[in-house]
Amino acid sequence: RGLGDVYKRQALQNKFDILLVFMFYLNVQLGLIAAAVTVLAWLVSKGMNKVSLREAAERQEQSERLTDAVLSFVEGIGVIKSYNLLGEKSEELSGNFKRSRNTSLDFERKMTPWTMGLNILYGIGIAAIFGLSIVLEQSGALSLAYVLGVLLFVFDLFGPLKALYGE
Repeated sequence: RGLGDVYKRQALQNKFDILLVFMFYLNVQLGLIAAAVTVLAWLVSKGMNKVSLREAAERQEQSERLTDAVLSFVEGIGVIKSYNLLGEKSEELSGNFKRSRNTSLDFERKMTPWTMGLNILYGIGIAAIFGLSIVLEQSGALSLAYVLGVLLFVFDLFGPLKALYGE
């Protein structure tokens, strides 16, 4: 990863840290829910990273094969057209596109359960924070103004996590 990616990830992490501290400031129980979702998201992201790393070499090799096939096709296009040999090179290129597509689809099939798990986890976290906020307001532990603030704020709370772990 480039230096820009490192800075971006650090900025997202800092933003999330601030939002998490703010949740604890509002209410310790709300902060604990947000922290629990964070820990669970981190665990799920570790599984995602293992799958991604396991597939990275194959995806890179397929990308290189496709690039080589495209360059080979483009370099020889004049000769291919002159002798009407388009069929053979075209089939080779088409085969590479199909293998590349299949490699990408296989990767997406392996990553989809992890991504869905993260999205479900964020949804459960948001619902739990909403629910607890309303319970706290009803018991007088949280004012209505804070509840409305939480309702507006909670959608931004997990945004940096999605950006960090959804890559």
